[in-house]
Amino acid sequence: METRRDAAKKETRSALIRAALELFHQEGFDGPSLDAICARAGYTRGAFYVHFKDREDLVAATMADTLERIVGRVIDADSESEASLLKTVMSYVESTLTPQATRAQGEGPRFHQFLEACHRSPRVREVFQETIGKVLSPVGQLVDSGQAQGGIRKDIPSQDMAGVLILMAMGALVAVDVGLEMKLEETRDAALQLLQAP
Repeated sequence: METRRDAAKKETRSALIRAALELFHQEGFDGPSLDAICARAGYTRGAFYVHFKDREDLVAATMADTLERIVGRVIDADSESEASLLKTVMSYVESTLTPQATRAQGEGPRFHQFLEACHRSPRVREVFQETIGKVLSPVGQLVDSGQAQGGIRKDIPSQDMAGVLILMAMGALVAVDVGLEMKLEETRDAALQLLQAP
């Protein structure tokens, strides 16, 4: 059972991550000082160092938080209907990952900035890989369900299909972030045709 102290520690960590995401959104990863992040969260630097070793550790935590929330939206959607996982991925991209919607939600840095952070930091890259690894299994289980219902083609192993879906979602995030002109509806339909059972 979670104690009050545990709950308070969890809330402190969450507040620091939220504050970092807000400031990273406004100023990029290198802009805000740790003091500014702590002040935004309402905590001291001492509280910061209880939860994070350094700035790099905080960047890794914000990236894991962002990725888990994005994937959570997909996994929490209705997964019982045929090919619903693919439809949900593409609908999510189509409906919410416009530059205006993403920035209005204040969800932190653009996805390509996280990739740049991975390039700069082995620790951030390691957390990125761990986070993607964690979501492969539940996405694979949803693919299994779609294959069992006959909505998703069965000639591709579910874990391979899960990898394709995750790569599609990441690619769509980057494309939208950099302003690539995409016909999302047509892209969604083409992807459905490729992955749906004949």
